[in-house]
Amino acid sequence: MIWIRQIVVRVVLEVQEFKIMYNKKWLPSPFFMPRGNYPLDMIVIHHIGSQGGKLYSVNGTLTWFTDVNVHKNKDTGKIENQVSAHYVIPREPHNGNDMYQLVQDTDIAYHAGESQWIIDGKVRKFINRYSIGIEMEGDGNVVEYTDYQYDVLAWLVKNLMEHYNIPIANVVGHEDIAPKR
Repeated sequence: MIWIRQIVVRVVLEVQEFKIMYNKKWLPSPFFMPRGNYPLDMIVIHHIGSQGGKLYSVNGTLTWFTDVNVHKNKDTGKIENQVSAHYVIPREPHNGNDMYQLVQDTDIAYHAGESQWIIDGKVRKFINRYSIGIEMEGDGNVVEYTDYQYDVLAWLVKNLMEHYNIPIANVVGHEDIAPKR
């Protein structure tokens, strides 16, 4: 996807130093597991999406990622479809927040599903184990992402790359690691 490549280029080549700090609100998701010994060396960028030409909402996404009750099977009471991401970036400040963090960077969030990527010539599967997942409000097709979102994403990706020593080649889009979904 072109916008992923554009943001990576912007982060690495254009942004020397940010003059602004963006805030993030901690809103914990119950859907995660400890990373264990898997290296944290990837960032996967996703979009929340749309249906019928209408964007899914940040509120709905935050509920989907944090509320166990919306995942309970009505017949069995069993929790199904556990999904989460580390971060959600809205199209504009949302309730005074530039982004939401739902899972600690050092834990595994359930954002990539069945996925794979080649690193150092070897196929790596189950990318959740190795990555931080970032969700952008929108879909990039029905409605383009906002400059605000790109700015927040650039700031976040640059900070994550520097903090965890993540190489630029390992900043990918969901469509790169799971092209059929």
